[in-house]
Amino acid sequence: VTLKIGEEEEFKAKLVTTLNINVDGEDDIEYISAESPFGKALYKKHVGDTFDVNLPDNRSMKGITILSIN
Repeated sequence: VTLKIGEEEEFKAKLVTTLNINVDGEDDIEYISAESPFGKALYKKHVGDTFDVNLPDNRSMKGITILSIN
C-alpha cells in the first residue's frame, strides 16, 4: 500500500504476518505486522480511507490516508 500521514509524509508499506513475511529487497518499503496496532487499523480499509492509529505507548498517528493498494 501507499500511505500518506496528514498532508506531509508519504510512504510505501507491506502488510505481513509471521507466516508470510518475505523481505524481497525493496529498500523503500516499510514492513507492518498484521498483528500490530497499525496493521489492525489498516485491515479491511480501501483506497481513499483515512484512519487513526493508537500506539501502545500512548501515542497516536492521525489522518493516515490510503493512496493505493498494490
